[in-house]
Amino acid sequence: MGIGMGIGIPIGVLVFFVADLLTGEFGSMFALGPAIGVAIGVSIGAALEENYKKKGQIRELTPEEEKSRKKLVTLGLVILVVGAIAGVLAFMAFL
Repeated sequence: MGIGMGIGIPIGVLVFFVADLLTGEFGSMFALGPAIGVAIGVSIGAALEENYKKKGQIRELTPEEEKSRKKLVTLGLVILVVGAIAGVLAFMAFL
């Protein structure tokens, strides 16, 4: 899906940048570009992955790759939780 994200995010940014130019309120819709781009990118990536799967060009992960993937997912979730807690604490400090 990484290739799809690399395609979708610039498309989303470009579309909403043009929308900002047309409306005359720069920045009002520009932030939506990456978010919509991620959705476009995920759909493109999923379609490419399905195509490759039908052709038999995707192999199974090795046990080492499975182990590495699990460690990275766990690390990502820990970073997400720590970031969320830090964000809440920072927000509460300014109240």
